[in-house]
Amino acid sequence: APDESGSWNIMLSTKLNDTLWSAPQMLNENVTTAGNEILPHLSPDGKTLYFSSNGHYGMGGYDLYMSQWNEELGDWDVAQNLGFPYSSTGNDYIYYNTPDGIFTVIASDRETSRNEMTLYALRYEALPLKKEISEEEAPAMARMEMTKEESGQSQPTREETAIKQDTEY
Repeated sequence: APDESGSWNIMLSTKLNDTLWSAPQMLNENVTTAGNEILPHLSPDGKTLYFSSNGHYGMGGYDLYMSQWNEELGDWDVAQNLGFPYSSTGNDYIYYNTPDGIFTVIASDRETSRNEMTLYALRYEALPLKKEISEEEAPAMARMEMTKEESGQSQPTREETAIKQDTEY
């Protein structure tokens, strides 16, 4: 909700009984800034808060952040930027892990035209390959472009096969 200055902040309301909720309270200064904090999402265990902000230190307009619930303090810890490739020089709005834990979904306007957004579905790999990338490869990786092998399309598509069959004599 917006505060008195017009900045959007994440609020907390606690369910008191079946029909009554507490008055909304703004989260602490570890999460809240003079900028906007929007589109919050809690992990299934309720211990990690994911959100987008243009007020914390970041890489671009809106970046993606997380804050861990601190049991000892009973409050949220300092927000951490999720960094590359989740945050970019564009506006990154939503970070969401699917319930099965296989995919992370990101909504971003990086590399789009005005008033457009792209949804990225990133597949989790338990043992990801680590390799050095060149300066030439880095921009494509930042745009989350994939080769056919990385996208699982190493085999020709039906259309490619049909075109090839039609042109072969």
